[in-house]
Amino acid sequence: MADAGQLAFVRYEALASDPIGQIERLYGELELGNFDGVRALMEAYLVGVNGHTRNRFTLSPAQKIRVEDSWGSVIKSKGYSWPDQYLSLAS
Repeated sequence: MADAGQLAFVRYEALASDPIGQIERLYGELELGNFDGVRALMEAYLVGVNGHTRNRFTLSPAQKIRVEDSWGSVIKSKGYSWPDQYLSLAS
């Protein structure tokens, strides 16, 4: 395992809902220095991508089974489930 200050984790949902707060937290955990100099750049970037919508995917039932067979245990161990709002199954 990496030494403290060399590895940090962030969940996608946390980053999507609070990008500034999460990046600031990561700066602290990874000891990357003063976040204040980066904050204005991040805020400008976020203004530029405001209104972005996530991709939506349609999988066949066979594709979903294949993903579950390959990655299901990892997905579940990380506390994730199928994102119904962004994924639908083809009929």
